[in-house]
Amino acid sequence: MRRGLFIVFLVVNFYTSIGQSNYEIAKVYFSKAERDMEKIDYQAAKVNFDKGVSKIDSIQKSRIAEMGTLIYYELKSYKEAKDFAKKYFQLSRSKTSETYKQMLELYVDIEEKLEKIEAEQKEEERLKLMAEKEEKRIDSLKREWNAISDALSIHADTIFNFNTYGLAIFKKGNKYGLLNENGKILIRPNLYENALTFEGVFLFVDKKRKGTQIYCYKSKEKEGFELPDIKSVNSASSFFEAVLLPRGNQQLVAYPNNSTDTFVFDLVNESFLRIKKIEGQLKAMKKADIIDKYDEDENTVKINKTWYKLGGHLGGDIYTLYDQETKKLKGYLFGSSEISENENRVLFAEDIGYLGSFYKNKIQAQKGKNTSWYNILGEKVSKMKDAKGTYTNDVIIEKKDTGKYQLKKDGIVFLGDKKLQSLEDYLKENK
Repeated sequence: MRRGLFIVFLVVNFYTSIGQSNYEIAKVYFSKAERDMEKIDYQAAKVNFDKGVSKIDSIQKSRIAEMGTLIYYELKSYKEAKDFAKKYFQLSRSKTSETYKQMLELYVDIEEKLEKIEAEQKEEERLKLMAEKEEKRIDSLKREWNAISDALSIHADTIFNFNTYGLAIFKKGNKYGLLNENGKILIRPNLYENALTFEGVFLFVDKKRKGTQIYCYKSKEKEGFELPDIKSVNSASSFFEAVLLPRGNQQLVAYPNNSTDTFVFDLVNESFLRIKKIEGQLKAMKKADIIDKYDEDENTVKINKTWYKLGGHLGGDIYTLYDQETKKLKGYLFGSSEISENENRVLFAEDIGYLGSFYKNKIQAQKGKNTSWYNILGEKVSKMKDAKGTYTNDVIIEKKDTGKYQLKKDGIVFLGDKKLQSLEDYLKENK
């Protein structure tokens, strides 16, 4: 029994000594906190004060609670300051002391500050909610504007420049189409893999190579038509080996395969231009020693001991020459009387490629992807400038980040008769 009481006594004494030790340590920290307060270093005071509080189970003296109130008040931690003030009033024994009155005034000030903070937080929250609501409204308007903008967009990979008549080729995928400056699609990009334009005339060919069908659109007349099918040109032909640029004389030249007849087409009358009644020209060329012999009925000529079939007249006394047996294009006869006797009269296809229509003293030569120009003498000359004219209207083609295109005039997006002002103006109008 005595042994048990002795153990209890030791345990109580141990914890009592620990408690007294911790309290003594806490007093040191509180003293440090007071000195920090005198130096007006409230941040350091808080560190030492908190260390002191951590060493004791609870605050039992009003002076400690007062110290905590003052420190946290100065650090604008009003919620914690209020808790310490409440503790002070619980521990204070004199409600008439000057300190009590000062703490009471401080408590009222703390509550007012907390109320103000709460009111500010509520106002901040209200403004935040209003801002979020406004942001959602603006986002909704932006989506609405973008939807309208998308509806007024042209789906294309590329839109080329307008010509003087306000027409432009555009491409989508591997197909070409045609549209005007109002965004109206004149030819949809669903059939033609190749497009050519020169001097106000557009040509659309169904295939990039070995085309079989050609569509022509004339800018000035604002009308188009489909040219005869390849089979109607020659039943033995299955495709065009080459289609040359249309010229200002409204003539088109193309070369059907398996044929000694060059496809020379009048785009005004929509008809073939075949070699007819050229006996006079042949006689004149024979007399001038341009050719050795000729057969008017067969439209054949002999030049330098070789017989050729005249396949078509390209203008300017320039004729295509074919091998009669193989039906292959061999070259071109330049029969102008302006050429002197000693100059070369024949240019070979293997050297210059395919020739187009002669106009304004120049004729196009196309060899592979290379284009060159020749005069009536068969001499290579400078590039022919496209007489398509300059576009003078103020419609702008603009590519969007989405990859689509839009037409703009005076800063306004439009398509046909539909318009859309700028996003900034749209948001202002829908406040």
